[in-house]
Amino acid sequence: MPIIEAVDDATANADPVVNAVAAPGRLAYSSQASDFHYLAKTGASGVESPVLPADVSPPASSDEGDARAGLVAWIADKTGRAVMLSNQSTGAVTTIVPAVAGVYNRTPAVSPDGAWIAFSRNTFGGVSKIWKVRRDGTELQQVTTGTNADYWPTWDPDGENIAFSRYTTAANGYDLYRIHVESKFTLRLTATPARDYEPAWSLDGTRIAFTTTGRYNDAAGYPTTEIVTIPAGGGEVRREVFPIWPRPSSQAVWTSVGSTPTAGLAFTSTEAGGTTSGIYTRLADGFVVAISDQPDYAENNAFWSVEQNAVGYTADRRQPTSRINTIKVDGTSKLNVSDKWNDREDAPAYSADGKRLAYSRTAADGNSADIVIVDLATGAETLIAGARPGFREYYVDPAWSPDGRFLAFGHEYAKLDVGEFPPQVSAIAVLDLTLGTRTELPVELSNNEAFYSFDGEPSWNPASGRLAFSRTWVSVAGADPGMGLMARDVGVEAAFPEESDTDLFVSAYPFPAGVKPTQLTNDLGTACSHGCEDRAPAWSPTDPGKIAFTRDFGDIVVVDPTTATLTTLAVNEDTVYGVADPAWSPDGVKLAFTGFGTGTAPPSIWELPAAGGTPTHRTSTPYSVGQAAYQNVADYEVVPTADAGTIEFGAATTIRVAVTNLGTATTVPTLTLTIPAGLAVTSVVPDSGTCDLVAMTCTRAPLAPNTPWNIAVGVTGAVAGSHAFTTSVASPTVDPLLTNNTATGFITVLNPPDLNVSGAASPFPGTVGGTPITVTFIVQNGPGVTARNVQLNVTWPAAVPARTAASPTACLTVNPCVLGDMAPSTSRIVTFTFPANVPLNVSVTGAVSTPVIDPTPANNTTNVTVIVV
Repeated sequence: MPIIEAVDDATANADPVVNAVAAPGRLAYSSQASDFHYLAKTGASGVESPVLPADVSPPASSDEGDARAGLVAWIADKTGRAVMLSNQSTGAVTTIVPAVAGVYNRTPAVSPDGAWIAFSRNTFGGVSKIWKVRRDGTELQQVTTGTNADYWPTWDPDGENIAFSRYTTAANGYDLYRIHVESKFTLRLTATPARDYEPAWSLDGTRIAFTTTGRYNDAAGYPTTEIVTIPAGGGEVRREVFPIWPRPSSQAVWTSVGSTPTAGLAFTSTEAGGTTSGIYTRLADGFVVAISDQPDYAENNAFWSVEQNAVGYTADRRQPTSRINTIKVDGTSKLNVSDKWNDREDAPAYSADGKRLAYSRTAADGNSADIVIVDLATGAETLIAGARPGFREYYVDPAWSPDGRFLAFGHEYAKLDVGEFPPQVSAIAVLDLTLGTRTELPVELSNNEAFYSFDGEPSWNPASGRLAFSRTWVSVAGADPGMGLMARDVGVEAAFPEESDTDLFVSAYPFPAGVKPTQLTNDLGTACSHGCEDRAPAWSPTDPGKIAFTRDFGDIVVVDPTTATLTTLAVNEDTVYGVADPAWSPDGVKLAFTGFGTGTAPPSIWELPAAGGTPTHRTSTPYSVGQAAYQNVADYEVVPTADAGTIEFGAATTIRVAVTNLGTATTVPTLTLTIPAGLAVTSVVPDSGTCDLVAMTCTRAPLAPNTPWNIAVGVTGAVAGSHAFTTSVASPTVDPLLTNNTATGFITVLNPPDLNVSGAASPFPGTVGGTPITVTFIVQNGPGVTARNVQLNVTWPAAVPARTAASPTACLTVNPCVLGDMAPSTSRIVTFTFPANVPLNVSVTGAVSTPVIDPTPANNTTNVTVIVV
């Protein structure tokens, strides 16, 4: 039997395993939009800017705004026409009336004190009525009733009445009404065959401006649409902008407190070309000036913001923009990384540790693009500047090296040293993020000296310093990328096949001086017209022998860079077509790509097994999305167990810690052990790596996915009670699930045994030459705990004759006398016998012990007096 052993072999009470499979990382992608609405304003300089905070500015859609009392209300046009509210001082945005299928909300109007928002609401096929709701979204109430449709609410300055337009009959069309909100008293203000609509109550409360159609004729005798006003209680109508503004005018808003014929009125009208609408204002001097009348764009629904001292409006823009989003790989939990509404953000790329995202940001004017690196934990942005605004210089398609030190990207620029019409060329650039230095692969001139190389879309070899990239050719004469290809004939292609289409190339890095890149694909022999388009190479992160790319936007092809062997992963064109931008999952088992799918237009993200199979749809948005990038993650899981969950005081057991990387990244784990003082640590032994017994941490070489790391921690019970020990693992790579990074177990240490010893001599006193003397010791163990390896140590004075007998017999020759284990509430008797042949008056000491500290040591020793006369 060991000196100290555990009471039982039960495992420690560790936390349950939280996650048995890898937590999903995220997919980053760009989301493009080319047609959207947003609330805007134009300053004195003529520069347009958004009214709403950045997080709800374009390309998020907003329409039909109104501003008052420090608030902006609007309709979220592309999210089901919810009624939204923004606080102009704090920027806080809330949904006060959520979008509901079949319900159509329009034209919100903020009450003067900001307490209520009125709006028109058409519910489930019924007629439109005026409703109101508190600014916090409570007390949604219908204001107007009846069977006629009511639209365009506007508050009076004291917030007690609302004017609106009501569709009466086909003969009379729309007329103006006002209603007292509390009493529901309703007054009709106009009653003519003209169409009277879009009322706007003046800020002094005396008049109501509105749009009227068919009430008046212009100089040629045609009916006009124009802004007029009427007294707030009804009466004579007054024309406000005609004839000083002969073009149609509508959607009035007051911009000054007065309501005289020269007071400020902003309105919507057609721009000078008559094709789109713009925002104009009548000034105090009676002149009309344009606020915003951009050709080919539309502005409407003007509103006045006292706080911003500006006329706002809904801008309808048909221009490309894009932002960076991320989702989990299962298509859930969409997040926005960046949304610079007037810039274009494309081509996201995760760093190897999953903590940073690089992407290209094209300026609003389209004349330059820089690379942005964002820290995903803090949101802090670092700009790799250098692209010169206005010089057609662009940094695009960033790609991280596996060690995170280098960032490769395409450097597009106008080759200004060539001719009258400089061509746009592109080179592969690599930035050393540690040193800040940049090197470039030189632009090549074709063999026939008619074309320049246009290189882009770099991708790193996972195991060495090599880069794959796509190359096309542009005319020295100054054509855009790819345009020179369209003008060549078959004879040119036969003579210079490497310059006849878009192919993949490979180059070592650092770029060797004077060594041209190696052409990897050449597809002139395929069925493609004038050669296929081989684009978007993506080197497998787990297999240097695989580079995926797309050929002619139809298939995903995998090429071996050593043998140039091609393997086609055909994508069924009946399901998905327009395939582009493949991206490997970090474990190399899947490929994400962009494609059009039946019933899923516009383009979205799909996922395909790397060995081929059926694509799975991953994104579904009203915008075009593409350029997927996987996040590398290390989902560490730690599980501690103990060989014994309950041990005796002073007993030893082993805590066994299993660390597993469930994620996709091979990274260095750091284990931290928190062991309480009640468990004395005797050893920490990992199956690999090293441990610091002072800091109680362990680390090892990078841990591959699905590989266990085992650490054995030896402990002994030092203090009675239940003791919680904690194990925690950390990673330099993003861990998407932290709940399984820490686990706690419990070990109970029992109370120590309480021994006592007593003794006596017999006969007492003895007689010289008489009966032999017997010294008896009684060893007792208290209740509750077994005493292990009990020993009795007897100290005999020299005068005592040699002992002739003992029980147990072994105690005659062995001291301390081994009594072994003693169960709770048991006792052992030990006797020694010697002859009474000399006079004695001595004390014999007996001391009982175990390997652990006795809680009451005072009764562990006894003295037995022996007298022989």
